[in-house]
Amino acid sequence: DLVPLWEGAPIVWRMFLENGSTFEIENYHLNAKTHEEAFRAAGFSEIKWLPARVSPEGQDTFPKGFWDVLLEHPTVAFIECVK
Repeated sequence: DLVPLWEGAPIVWRMFLENGSTFEIENYHLNAKTHEEAFRAAGFSEIKWLPARVSPEGQDTFPKGFWDVLLEHPTVAFIECVK
C-alpha cells in the first residue's frame, strides 16, 4: 500500500548494492504546484508534465506486466520546460 504524502514529507531511498552494502538518498515530496512555481520563478515557461514510458526495447526485454507498478505509480517526474 502507498503511504499518503504531505508537502515536504521526507522520502528516503535506500539502495542495495550487489556487494551487500547500502546507501541512502533523502528527498522531499513537493506537489506539482510547488514545482511549477519554482520553475516560473527561475524563468521557465511552457511547463509540461510528461508521463512515464517504456521503450520498445524495455518492453521486449522484460515479461508482460514487469513495468506496471512503475507506470501506475512513477517514482520520478519527467518535466519539460522552456527558458
